[in-house]
Amino acid sequence: AVGSFGTFGMGFVALPSVFEMMPAGRLFGSVWFLVLFIAAITSSVTMLQPGISLLEEGFHMKRRNSVIVLFAFTFILSMGILYLNFDFTALDYTD
Repeated sequence: AVGSFGTFGMGFVALPSVFEMMPAGRLFGSVWFLVLFIAAITSSVTMLQPGISLLEEGFHMKRRNSVIVLFAFTFILSMGILYLNFDFTALDYTD
């Protein structure tokens, strides 16, 4: 039955159920979600690296300035999606 959840269901549905039945399951569950959070952050940094390289090489910006510009651009676009997110349809379209 666990295999039918898919990747997302495995991490956020099946494993928390398993942790609930384990001794010290809250500790293992907390560590699990901390590790997932760190993996998401490092993946996000990796996805933004080509944009930073474009700003550095194409527009001859310093690394610090290119990171600030890309952060501002990403933040503004993300806030627009969150603001217009009625019934989660905006997130479905962007996904």
